[in-house]
Amino acid sequence: MQECREMYKTISALKARQNLGQVMNEVALKGDSYIIERAGKPLVAVIPIEKYQSLQQEMKEFFESLSKMRANLKERDEKDVDGFIEEAVDSYRKALSTCSHGEISAEGQRDSSVQP
Repeated sequence: MQECREMYKTISALKARQNLGQVMNEVALKGDSYIIERAGKPLVAVIPIEKYQSLQQEMKEFFESLSKMRANLKERDEKDVDGFIEEAVDSYRKALSTCSHGEISAEGQRDSSVQP
């Protein structure tokens, strides 16, 4: 899985609505990512299509790997298999959580370049 080191710009839902064209251009052309907030709470992310497709591919590969692991472990006790699967899913969720939330709070900034 790729590491999340990029900077997210944070913008209110109202400013995003007022400046949707500019936001889309910055995402599509510059590769910027936005977190859109409502009432100060992160609601959605706007990311480049390439990143979205990459995340979709990573999820597909993860679930294919999980299916193969389940098939390979079929002979083992069901509790063992469930434990391995829960561990894999938890690990993946933690990685996603780090990318989507950890980086925002650690590095996210209010975007001052978008004018109302």
